[in-house]
Parts: sequence; C-alpha cells; structure tokens
Amino acid sequence: MVSSQKKHFKTTAGASSKVKKLRTDQVIELLELSGQLLGNGYPVQDVITFADRLKIVSVAQGELMTQSLNNGASLAQTLATIIDQPNLIMQLEIADQHGDLATCCQDNAHFLREQRKQLKQLHSLMAYPLILLVIMSGLVVFIQLVLKPQLQSLLPTKSPSKSTIWPWVLLIVIIVLIVIYCLQISREKWRYLVLHLPILQRLFRAYYNFVLFTDLAHLLGSGLSLQEILNFVNSFNNRSLQTFIAHQVTAELEKGTTLDVIIQQEPLLPPELELLLAKGDTKTFKTLELKILARRNFTELERRLKTLIEQVQPLLFIVIALIIGALYLQILIPIYDIMKGI
Repeated sequence: MVSSQKKHFKTTAGASSKVKKLRTDQVIELLELSGQLLGNGYPVQDVITFADRLKIVSVAQGELMTQSLNNGASLAQTLATIIDQPNLIMQLEIADQHGDLATCCQDNAHFLREQRKQLKQLHSLMAYPLILLVIMSGLVVFIQLVLKPQLQSLLPTKSPSKSTIWPWVLLIVIIVLIVIYCLQISREKWRYLVLHLPILQRLFRAYYNFVLFTDLAHLLGSGLSLQEILNFVNSFNNRSLQTFIAHQVTAELEKGTTLDVIIQQEPLLPPELELLLAKGDTKTFKTLELKILARRNFTELERRLKTLIEQVQPLLFIVIALIIGALYLQILIPIYDIMKGI
C-alpha cells in the first residue's frame, strides 16, 4: 500500500506541476460535489465526470485526475494533483481509508466557504484603511523631500537644522528585516512561530486542534492503535501538519520519551490529549469525545476569525492616527523654529 502510494506520487508529480492548481472557490465547489455524489453512492469516476461537465475543473485538470485515478490512486491522491493544500489532502486521505469520506468532503467545503467569506469581509474592511496608509506614505515622502527642505531654508543661517528623518529610516530598515526573516523562515518554523504571536496564537491553536482531533477521531474510530496511527500517517511523504507531528512524536518515542511528556513538551499537540489518553474509556467513547472536541475547536476557530476581523480595522486606524500625528510634527517643528528665529 505504502509503496504504491509513493510510486503514484512520483509518476504524477511531473504532470501535476505543469497543470494549474484550483482556486479556493473551485476547491469548495469540487469538495461539495464530491461529498454529494459519494454520499449518494456514486463512484469516484463520476466525481471527475461531473466536475468536468460543470466546468469546475479544466480539460487538462480533468485529464490529469482521470490518469491518476486509472493508475490506482485514491480520491485524495487524485485531488492532490490539482489542489495545493497538504492538510486538506491528508484529512481526505485519512477519511478515505478510515472514515466517512463524503462527510469529510462536505465538512471541509463548509470550513473553506466560511473562511473565504470571512477573508472577503476582512479585505473589504482593510481596503479603506490601506488606501489611507498609501496616501499617508506619499505625504511622508513629499514632506521629507519637498516641503521640509523649503521650510529649513527659511531658518536663520546660525540655527542648526534638526533632522528627523532617522526615525523613518529606522522604521523602513525594521520592516525590511522583518520581511526578509519571514521569507526565509521554513514552513515548520512558521507552525511554531504563529503560536507565540499575540493576535494569531489562539486562532492557529484552534485550527491545529480542529485538524488533529478530526483525524484522530477517524483513525481511532477505525480501530487503529496509537502505533498503527503513527505508522499510517508516517507513510505519507507530504508537507501536511499531520505528517509533521507524526514524525515529531515518532522521533521522541524512539528516544524513550513517554507519551505524556511528549504532549506536554510539543506545542503543536493539544493538552486535552493527555487527559483523553489517560482515561480508561473505550475507543468508541474516545472517538465520540474527539469529534466533540473537533466541533468545539471549529466553532472557536470561526469565532476567533470574526474577532480578528473586528479588530483589524480599528488597529489600522490607530496606525493611521499615529502617522498623521507624526506628519503634523514634521511640519510644525520647522515652522516653530522659524518663528523663534523671527
């Protein structure tokens, strides 16, 4: 099974790299269609046929999916050729082999639709403040390069000119350094970094927990033990969160670290896992608890996204107010020096 998966990914990697990936709205439509068709007993091949007829995928994308399916790939592996979302593909793969794939497709479609709707709202709220920031930035350049030199030329020759350009230079240097650091940081480091950011940490914590609890519910509900779960997830060579955590946990277990200590030390693992694993409940009951926790974290994720949207615009207006105050100082300080000279 594992060798056939690796062989499939090698044969389709070159072809998929030449085919354009689906946009988010297309991914949502394809997942909803897959969930509806699979839930009503249609075979996987019909998903590709209907997606092609409904113009959700292009001709090239449909041909690539058909080729992948004919090579013995699962639906998740087939979708991986045109969808560049490792966490989503991993969830579909787990649900395909150890859970309800139709429900998984519909749940992820709902999640992506809500996320897209909130991102659209965020973009609309940020449009006006960002335009103001651009205008303010232009005014800063105008004052520094045009207005301020003219005002300083009116100062008495003996009066020393006070240069206040260095704070702007320092700010630009800091921004450039932050951008360079963000571009160089790896995906793995980003997963840990966002858990320490004041505004985003709870948002990403809810997302990580939602993904892990959902997948664990599928795997545990299928009767797999912890070691079997780790072996199964480790068999996939992708960039997903699930595979990364499985590698981390396996490496620590091989060092002799107990599972309780791993859960306490690994920031990506939810602390609720320690309590669940310590309880002597049956796998059926633990699966139910995991599903409940997944739903709770999904609700928390939606709430955090809405809160973030509500906070972004006021924060941007505060930044704009600070810039406006700095602009006033840039103009008033030279005028004040001129008046003192008179």
